[in-house]
Amino acid sequence: MIWTTETKQGDTWDMLALELYGSEMLSYVLLRANPEHMRKIFLPAGLTINVPQLPPGKTSSPLPPWARRRV
Repeated sequence: MIWTTETKQGDTWDMLALELYGSEMLSYVLLRANPEHMRKIFLPAGLTINVPQLPPGKTSSPLPPWARRRV
């Protein structure tokens, strides 16, 4: 299953991975799901990105992605 989220000005892939999955080391999951944006280091505000479910065996927060997004 794939969710989407909208970025805030200055977000980076590792910051989003930490926020969404509980580990910045899982940023590769987000990058693979958003290849058209992978050359961007700092993401612009309002960019919709795909947030896939983690592969089996990967640890994450027990919360669903929509509940982990900062306010």
